[in-house]
Amino acid sequence: MKLLSGILVSTGAGTILEVHVDLKTPTLPFKAYLRNLGFEDDPFSVFHPPEYTCHMTGRARVHHDERSIIREVATLVSQIVETSMEWGVDLYVETELVRATHYFPKHRKRSSKKNETTLDQLDSFTFTRSGKFGEARADVHIEWIHGTVPKDVQEYLLEKNFYWVGTPRTAHFPAEDIATLQTRDFQGARKVYDALVASPLLRCTGIHLEAKLSTKATRRDLPMPEVINVA
Repeated sequence: MKLLSGILVSTGAGTILEVHVDLKTPTLPFKAYLRNLGFEDDPFSVFHPPEYTCHMTGRARVHHDERSIIREVATLVSQIVETSMEWGVDLYVETELVRATHYFPKHRKRSSKKNETTLDQLDSFTFTRSGKFGEARADVHIEWIHGTVPKDVQEYLLEKNFYWVGTPRTAHFPAEDIATLQTRDFQGARKVYDALVASPLLRCTGIHLEAKLSTKATRRDLPMPEVINVA
């Protein structure tokens, strides 16, 4: 795993911190600037909001030094936003900690016919749109191999205010369809994550839970995902 340049991290596995830069008006010099900082191309075949056409991700690893690393990354993010404004590049930057990841076997056995024929995993929650953008505190990502999402599963999650992105096939990963929920608070996202790990949606291969530390944009009026309230 390539790490952000200039940020000293402890050895060992630790918790992964990710910095996602989504560019609305990318330029070759600015992309080169990000690569020099340790960012890598993070391609999407489908993205939300669709106005963003270029995506790059940088990573750090945190251990007992979490607060120190987060401060250093926050300084780096401020530098990136300031530089992008000077260069006339519109973008927004999300800083996130990967809090939990669960992968399912590709050919797992269904525990019952109920899991195959009904969708009620999230019916005990209410999902309401907040009308606020770029202020989420957590993400839930649900993954499928591209083209394997059952239509009723997709419709079910869209009704719960998940949105969809897609990634192309790469040398290391297959193409994927990903349902994403951005929530007002971490606890709401945690409950959704736990419910879907306990009773997985048909054919999904993995679920990620991320705590969002910050979202910074070059302009307030840039399009960003809407925050969803979970109760």
